[in-house]
Amino acid sequence: MRILRRLLGSFFLGCVSVQLAYALPITITDPYGGQNNSGSSNGDVIGALGGFDIESLTFTQLSASGVTAGIRFNYNFGDASLAPYTFAGSTIEVGDLLFSVGGSYRYGVALVSHDGLLAGKLYSILGTRSSDDYLGSSGLGYRTNTPVRINPTGAVVIGDGTVSTANIGGYEVLSSLNFTPSASFLIDLSSGLDVGFASAVCTNDIAEGYIGAAVPEPSTWLLFATGLAGLLWWRQQHCKTQLPARYSDR
Repeated sequence: MRILRRLLGSFFLGCVSVQLAYALPITITDPYGGQNNSGSSNGDVIGALGGFDIESLTFTQLSASGVTAGIRFNYNFGDASLAPYTFAGSTIEVGDLLFSVGGSYRYGVALVSHDGLLAGKLYSILGTRSSDDYLGSSGLGYRTNTPVRINPTGAVVIGDGTVSTANIGGYEVLSSLNFTPSASFLIDLSSGLDVGFASAVCTNDIAEGYIGAAVPEPSTWLLFATGLAGLLWWRQQHCKTQLPARYSDR
């Protein structure tokens, strides 16, 4: 029985290590459009749409070999450099891509290098900076106390990656990210991660969504069923060999 338990334990550990599957692409959309409209206050957008409006955040790869995402949004009327700019006397900067588990922010990817953080890298984080940290005394209208960027204190690189941003027409830019996830990120990803992105630190437009728990690929279920059948057969044969001789002929 002890041997059987060990075999079962090894078998289930092996199943945990197999690849999980997601229904890709996963797209988080902003229902309020107006990407190339320079007007103001459309739906959930505060201020000029050309400066802040988010269209979508799309994940096209979620695996141990890499995470790939594309963010389409307006920033400073199509500035693909994502450089800081002055708005009504305050400095506006682009937000970071943030991931949380159960309401606690644990991971982040910066679209541009800032505060000692490198663009494109996956960071394990202890917390975030909010819109109030950047605009608390500005007098501007913005979403208060909203997480917008990685707090660099205690942030540690746990995955290599790259990010590039290009203007794709009008005021719209596309930031393309690809990073290698750590083991801890994959574990949290397998049970579900909340995702958030603010086009700028004023959070005048934000995109928030959820990456649901993964499901095993069909080949994983086949492996599980085959292995379980094999273990049951082994147990039956093992039990036969343990029977007294007078029962073995019956």
